[in-house]
Amino acid sequence: MTLLASNKLSPTQKHFIVLGLLQLLAAMITPFFWQEAEVVRAVVSCHLIGLFQALLYFTFALMWPYFSFTYIMRVLAVASINISLVANWLGTFLAAFYGTGKMEYIVPAQLAEFPKHLQAPILNKFTLIFINASEYIILSSALLLVGLLVRKTYKYHVVFDILFLILTFVMTVFIIIQAYFPALSNSF
Repeated sequence: MTLLASNKLSPTQKHFIVLGLLQLLAAMITPFFWQEAEVVRAVVSCHLIGLFQALLYFTFALMWPYFSFTYIMRVLAVASINISLVANWLGTFLAAFYGTGKMEYIVPAQLAEFPKHLQAPILNKFTLIFINASEYIILSSALLLVGLLVRKTYKYHVVFDILFLILTFVMTVFIIIQAYFPALSNSF
């Protein structure tokens, strides 16, 4: 019986292990296609980001039983971890293989130098959204820190739930503003 098939792991731990293995596979395959990439330097970044994020997924799977979360905090933690890590890798992948900004990963659509065969400024917008969505890792870090340091019996968990729901909303608005007004983002 394999570890994933056993009852020793929670569904969330299995989820993180599977996503970590998928991230590891994607990271290991990416360098084989460096000749098709528009920005070769970004292929190396995509590979290393994938490897690092696979390790993060495995770490989260190992540490998950030690976190003390309410239902809302658990849902927000899993969602923010998945959104931030997948979006970060996808943004770097698009930057590498579709050349969204030759020397920078993201530039405003007006300044992007797209190759002749890829006249699609929408790819630049997707890359911008993905890289900005990776900012959810800030929310993940805060949730994991609170989940690790605060006991489940703590009487102010409702306050943390409300606080993190507000923080999620504010971060989502911030990410949308950055995506639609690139001059305000870190890409300009």
